[in-house]
Amino acid sequence: MGNFNADHQIMTVHDADHPLPYSTTGSDPAILSNRVNYVFNLLGPSETVNTACSSSMYALHHAVHALRAGDCEKAIVAGTNIILDPTTQIFTTKLGAISPTSRCNTFDAAASGYSRSDGFGALYIMKLNDAIEGRYPIRAVIRGTAINS
Repeated sequence: MGNFNADHQIMTVHDADHPLPYSTTGSDPAILSNRVNYVFNLLGPSETVNTACSSSMYALHHAVHALRAGDCEKAIVAGTNIILDPTTQIFTTKLGAISPTSRCNTFDAAASGYSRSDGFGALYIMKLNDAIEGRYPIRAVIRGTAINS
């Protein structure tokens, strides 16, 4: 699971006099993947990756390597970002990272920062031979992954 923000955790600590029952153990971004495993009764390795904007790509890289190493036969790779609190928006705006036009214009001379949004995506991946043998629909083939800073 790739995760970029801690908005849910920030929201749960706003009222220290009336904390939510699981605000300490249930809202930390580090255990997001374990909570998903628990809710859906998933078994196998689980990790939450936070490398900012590249979190879900790092998660995909780790999952591909886990498949190749035999740590698992199938994997769910997900990326998530949800905006629940204005704090991150305020600080990234003061940093000058947010586009004043609310548009990214990625790889364009008009680029002036980025725009934040909510999103969630997930991939169900397995080895190609297993997908063919199991007659699963194949939407794409991952030939390789790499990570770098």
